[in-house]
Amino acid sequence: MKRRIVFATGNENKMKEIRMILADLGMEIVSMREAGVDEEIVEDGMSFEENAEIKDLPERILLMI
Repeated sequence: MKRRIVFATGNENKMKEIRMILADLGMEIVSMREAGVDEEIVEDGMSFEENAEIKDLPERILLMI
């Protein structure tokens, strides 16, 4: 089974950049939509850090191995 990382973003430009940065890992890099996750995550934090924390709640962990 090939390992993959699922990112909690639907932003295609972010995904292109992430794939370029992580290309040497030899893992499949997919967005949550590509992984079949249809949940809409509301990013209503006051900073990038707060929005990252919203996405990192235990029930939202999308790292799949």
